[in-house]
Amino acid sequence: MGRPSGSDGEVPSLPPTRRATTTCGDGERIKAELEFVQLLANPQYLNYLAQNNYFADPAFVNYLEYLRYWRRPEYAKCLM
Repeated sequence: MGRPSGSDGEVPSLPPTRRATTTCGDGERIKAELEFVQLLANPQYLNYLAQNNYFADPAFVNYLEYLRYWRRPEYAKCLM
């Protein structure tokens, strides 16, 4: 899966086959990412991440950028 090429705010693109068949039950990776995205809505968890310098780690920041695909309607419908 792709990542945004810059800071232009684009959501990463998925291969056409994944885009056409993605559902809420697409496997363990989707479940793990869904759980993590939902944790990011918790202010206490965000505080923990900030206090432990996760946001200073480029790999973690890149992962957060990758997770922006959850903003797309076909994925956002899975969020609670």
